[in-house]
Amino acid sequence: MSMGPSIILTLVFLGSLVGWAQHLVVGEAWAGQATSTALKMGIVDLDRALKESAQGKQALATLKQFRDKVVKEINDKRRQKDSMEASLRDLQTELTAQSTVLSDAAKRDKEETYRRRVRDLRKFIDDANRFIEESERELREREAELTSRLLRELLEIIRAIGKEEGFTVIFERNDRFLLYAADAIDLTEKIIKRFDTARR
Repeated sequence: MSMGPSIILTLVFLGSLVGWAQHLVVGEAWAGQATSTALKMGIVDLDRALKESAQGKQALATLKQFRDKVVKEINDKRRQKDSMEASLRDLQTELTAQSTVLSDAAKRDKEETYRRRVRDLRKFIDDANRFIEESERELREREAELTSRLLRELLEIIRAIGKEEGFTVIFERNDRFLLYAADAIDLTEKIIKRFDTARR
């Protein structure tokens, strides 16, 4: 008897950034700064900002710590399940071997013990599966909460720099609509430094 679902607790920390990226056009805030002679544009790599900033690294470490804890608990439960299954097999073998020599009362006792252990194993497996589902959900919720908070703070910094330095518009580098951008207008390093400084 094997446990049904398997656990896949990977850190899909940056998977929801596409939706956020499309909101980085801050033309509404800076439209009044545009002139007929020049537009000042910039780009930001949010993936990189999240992964390389001090807060992003800390968030990833926090998620990894939780994931490792869950994986350890699941492995412990798997070993316990294997032990319960082995005990059941031994009891079944014993029942088969002794069926002709046991008294009716002794045989009934062993059969009841076997049925009880089967029920215990099924309950254990149900509880373990429930634990896996709840752990996966909690990991997703923690990931979403951390990512959302960091993105809000990054966007505030991006808008602040945009206003301070007179940018007309700032795009997300990984936006599928952005076909090309020169490295010279990449503000990611500046954003990371400001983000780390602001969090001290």
